[in-house]
Formats: sequence, structure tokens, C-alpha cells
Amino acid sequence: MYNIAICDDDFAYIETVKEVISDCCDFSNELLFYEYQTGNELLNCPVQVDVLFLDIQLPGLNGKEIARQFRKNNPQTILVFCTNHHHPTPDDFKVYPFRYVMKDLNNQILKREIPAILLKMKNSREIKYLNVTCDSKIIRIPVSSILYIARSKVSAKYCYAIHELRLH
Repeated sequence: MYNIAICDDDFAYIETVKEVISDCCDFSNELLFYEYQTGNELLNCPVQVDVLFLDIQLPGLNGKEIARQFRKNNPQTILVFCTNHHHPTPDDFKVYPFRYVMKDLNNQILKREIPAILLKMKNSREIKYLNVTCDSKIIRIPVSSILYIARSKVSAKYCYAIHELRLH
């Protein structure tokens, strides 16, 4: 199952996002939606979220601050900012949004972006490995953890991270 959270103070937009996703998705029976109308509700979400659609203008904490706090515990979640008024600022990218969707009357932008968001979500579940032979043993290294690969005439050198991503 895939967990999709939508945090927006406009309940009609929450329903629209759910409808557009369901219409674009050939695996909608594998989706669970979680709806929040405030940032505090979202930040108390006990579920590991695969995708978060987050409005930037919310009562109380704004979406940018919510994203910053949310990212501390959810570095792998695919973040999609949704807004009526704002254009991205350099600070917005510090929380690594995958998309920045401007809300429009007929939701054409959302409809155009959903397939890429769903593909990213599905691909993020598939871990790819590089098999490396070392001292007659095969070692499987997650591709996402590889920092670099260097090769000389004599041997190859593999450097990879063995810790998880932590955002500060």
C-alpha cells in the first residue's frame, strides 16, 4: 500500500487531488489517503507517508515551515508543494520538493504532474543494487548509497555511504 497525505485548508482541493490521482492511477486500490487541514495535524501523523501534497498558505504554521519540520523525520517522502499565489523561492528547495504545483481553475497543472509523481512514488519503493565482486565474494550495494566509483588499471575502488540521509 502507498500512503498519500494531503494537507490543505481547502477541503474541496483535497477532494480534487484525490480524484485526479485516482483517475490517473491504474493501481488506485493500493492507495491510502490521509487528509489534514492544518500543519499541526500533519506533523502528528503516525503513518510513514510516501507522498505529501502540501499547501503553502495554511492557518497557523505556513506550509514552508511545516515542510521543514516534516522533513526532519521524513527525509524520503516525496514532497509536492501546492499553492494559489506563491512562486518558488530559493529557501523552498532546502526541503527538496519534487514538484511545485500552482493551483488552477481546471486543475490542468495538477493533472499534468500526477503521472510523474506517481511514477516517482512507485520507483522509490524499488531498491536497485550494484553487484560487486570482492575477494571472490559478491557484495550487493544499494545504488542510492553509492557516492562514487573510481577505476584504475589495476583495480576498482567503490565508495558508498552506509548511513541514512539526515536533514538538518
